[in-house]
Order: sequence, then C-alpha cells, then structure tokens
Amino acid sequence: MIDVLLMMLTNDDDDDNVLLQWGPYSEALQTLTSAGIPDAPAAPDIYFKSPTVAVISWQEPASNGAPVTEYHLEWTFRDDQDFMPVYCLCYVIFCITFILRLSHSCFHIGLYIKSEH
Repeated sequence: MIDVLLMMLTNDDDDDNVLLQWGPYSEALQTLTSAGIPDAPAAPDIYFKSPTVAVISWQEPASNGAPVTEYHLEWTFRDDQDFMPVYCLCYVIFCITFILRLSHSCFHIGLYIKSEH
C-alpha cells in the first residue's frame, strides 16, 4: 500500500506576471501496486547419498510480492535431449533416485506463481 499526498500549484496573482506557489496538501490517497515477478532461484545444492541417488535443494528466491506457489524440477542426462519433469511441488528440496552412474546430468528449476486474475 502506498500513501500519496499531492500539493497543488496555485496562482495568486491577478496580473500578467504569474506567481506559482505550493498550495495545501490534498486528502490522502491510498493505492495498491501490483506485485513484481519473483527472482530466479540461485544455483541448486546437490548432495549425493549414493552413486545413483542425489538430494537437490535450493534457496527460496525473493517473491517481490508474488509468492512462488510451485517449483518444477526438470532433468536430462544428455545435452541433446529434452528435459523431463521429475518434480512439481511447493518444497525446495527433492531426492532424485534414478541418476545413471558415470553420467552427465543437467537440471532446470522453474517457478510458478498463482495469478490473481
């Protein structure tokens, strides 16, 4: 919520010379601004429990007035393949249990916010 006070410029001169001066404050006006988009999450932390099991976590980003309602984690083990969704919830931690041994894995984290339309 933002409080706004406006002041008017008034002309108290009757001749051709214009003298502008500040008038009294207006009545207070309150307005509600819309939210900004959330910040991007920082790079995730990855902890390996075993060669094929990893725990992935990330810090919740600043919401900027639009709280994140859901995170989507996507994974691929090859750069030339599409990402597969592996997680879709509101928590910032996930245990992935199907990592291939000696493979290259890539992750994307997506944020979703609830629209108030």
